[in-house]
Amino acid sequence: MNKQCWMLVMLIATAMLTGCGPKPRGADFLLLTPEAAEQLNYRVQWQQTLAVPKRVSMDRLDVLGDVLAAIDSDHVLSILEASDGAVRWSRQVGTPAERVTAARRGNGWITVGAAGTAYVYDENNGTLEHKVALGHVASTPPAIDGNFAVYGSPTGVVFAQDLVRGFVAWEYQLTGGIVADVIIAENTVIACDSNGSVAAFNPTRGNLLWRRVAPPWRRITANPVGSEAFVYVAGEDQALYGFERTTGRFWKYLSESPLTTSPVLIADRVFQDIPSEGIVCFDAYTGDVFWRAGNTHGRVVMMTRNERVLVSQDNQLVLLDSETGQVKGRIALPKANMLET
Repeated sequence: MNKQCWMLVMLIATAMLTGCGPKPRGADFLLLTPEAAEQLNYRVQWQQTLAVPKRVSMDRLDVLGDVLAAIDSDHVLSILEASDGAVRWSRQVGTPAERVTAARRGNGWITVGAAGTAYVYDENNGTLEHKVALGHVASTPPAIDGNFAVYGSPTGVVFAQDLVRGFVAWEYQLTGGIVADVIIAENTVIACDSNGSVAAFNPTRGNLLWRRVAPPWRRITANPVGSEAFVYVAGEDQALYGFERTTGRFWKYLSESPLTTSPVLIADRVFQDIPSEGIVCFDAYTGDVFWRAGNTHGRVVMMTRNERVLVSQDNQLVLLDSETGQVKGRIALPKANMLET
């Protein structure tokens, strides 16, 4: 994805939190001002206002290729076109009492989980194609592999459910509840549990490829990220790990703080917000430290072609030099509550 498209998606994300009702047009209406966009060498492409009551907030926003999936606090799922912000369709998911997970996209469908049920909608028109009773209560959004959706459960079971035919294809019991998202890196399922286990599975058959449990590892609550070669896990044992995807061998960086935020992988660099050190930039293959931005905390959202690392922090973007970590500027985003790329 080119640089312009990355920023387009981020601006879309900020634009979805305005609520309903008539709004005055002009600069005050924009969530990102033209001046702020110009500082980033971009322009505001579009802004969309979802028709939701004032008491309703935006709970989740997921970028699913050429569409965005927004879920509000009333459990209404809205699918928007990434190109122009048009609302393709909206559907109520489950009941207000149920916990709704993030949306995920399969081959022609979009699924959202609520309690022990997976709702599967046609991605084009929102028709409910399947309502699947899950084999276990899911505590995570699914990782999608074909028609299989791989979930983690609060009891530590990793399981793959066929969302078309409804059956559980395989399951595996870990030692602790699963809070962090289950992911698929290349053709490998990665799951982490609250006792510090990191396990890799074949997504189709569910056979265990490798598992690492080494005291004093502690629970893992931050979502892992993966590439073709490595999987990166931040743990509350104060360490960031880079696991070789196929073997489970790893490098380790030990900090002075429990890590509860997810690492961010961009190209051959891994970024981790460490409470005692700030944003730390690592070599993705070796774990060597390139730099530390000691006074900067937040979530790295992208790295631009003009060699800037953008960090989302308290209604602003902090611009860091990608080679040194030095702060090169700040851009105020006073109306934005959420940024996604």
